Amino acid sequence: MNREVYLDNSATTRPFDDILEEVGQTVGNSYGNPSSLHNKGLDSEKILKDARSKVANSLGVNSGEIFFTSGGTESNNIAILGAVRANEKRLGTIITSMIEHSSVLGVFRYLEKQGHKVKYLPVDKDGIISLEILEKYIQTDKVTLVSIMHVNNEVGAVQPLEELIRLKRRYEFILHVDAVQSYCKLPLQNICKDINLISVSGHKINAFKGIGVLYIKKGTRLEPVFHGGGQENYIKPGTENVPGVWSLGRAVDINLSGKYGHFSKVRDLKNYFILRVMEEVQGAALNGTMDKYKSAPHIANISFEGIPGEVMLHALEERGIYVSTGSACSSRKRELSHVLISMGIDRELIKSSVRFSFSVNNNKDEVDYCLEAIKENVKLLAKE
Repeated sequence: MNREVYLDNSATTRPFDDILEEVGQTVGNSYGNPSSLHNKGLDSEKILKDARSKVANSLGVNSGEIFFTSGGTESNNIAILGAVRANEKRLGTIITSMIEHSSVLGVFRYLEKQGHKVKYLPVDKDGIISLEILEKYIQTDKVTLVSIMHVNNEVGAVQPLEELIRLKRRYEFILHVDAVQSYCKLPLQNICKDINLISVSGHKINAFKGIGVLYIKKGTRLEPVFHGGGQENYIKPGTENVPGVWSLGRAVDINLSGKYGHFSKVRDLKNYFILRVMEEVQGAALNGTMDKYKSAPHIANISFEGIPGEVMLHALEERGIYVSTGSACSSRKRELSHVLISMGIDRELIKSSVRFSFSVNNNKDEVDYCLEAIKENVKLLAKE
């Protein structure tokens, strides 16, 4: 293995060097329980307060509306289950899309089995939901909750949040947004106040694993999913993950400062990669679009005709290049991607799909190295 090129940043990101260098001294000295009344506890509580403020400022909301969780999956579960249980007596239809993350689809399928009325929005060839169909659903039924991800984790499709918010204002439903793949990558600050619930994950923005955020707009009714202590205002009881919270606050600072670059640079890198692959690699097909209004700056999903995605993944891994065949949460199930199926992608192309996801830590030299490895592997593997 000559070098390491990490292009699986949608699965997880490497913590920023600043965080790795500072964590021992900062968190090591603040090991108290935040609920304790002595100074050690107060030190930890200050870390929580500072990070809560940073996240709130990044979203343009109030600190009292920010609650720490263990990650995106838990935030999604608390948001959806909590909203449904809080409105149980007058609950109407609940709606999501066909391409949501498993931590959303799994909850909706569970609620469907419990007898709740669920509708799943179709998407077009670019992975974008139909607002017309959504409005038709809303006009036909009483809709209580709509849960839509901002950026799809497999193809990078960006959903029209501003249009969703306009529908929310008109029809007054609860809107939950899974922003795990868009937080600190796309602008959110000016629209968050119009959304009821937003899920965020720390390890997608170069913080530690095991930390997430749920934004709950003031006035949004949520029934707690867990019971126990009163931490996080009973939304997430249990002793807070102070090191994780600290790392999240620092990651927000670093991302917003642009110390390692902004995501406009990442989009340029991604587009450069896609254009060269499409031009130079025979049988390559982009799943999704390059339209900057419909695609995230960091995710490219490409099929290599006739070559199984897992085969290409391991061939690249032998060169020290790390990619994915889809969502990290479902990659071991060996099922065809529900996202690509919903987009109408040919099944053979789905089998040969590979996800490349970039970060501010990547550069053009790494992309060129990856491109050469792809071209060589396609020549070699296409003959087999």
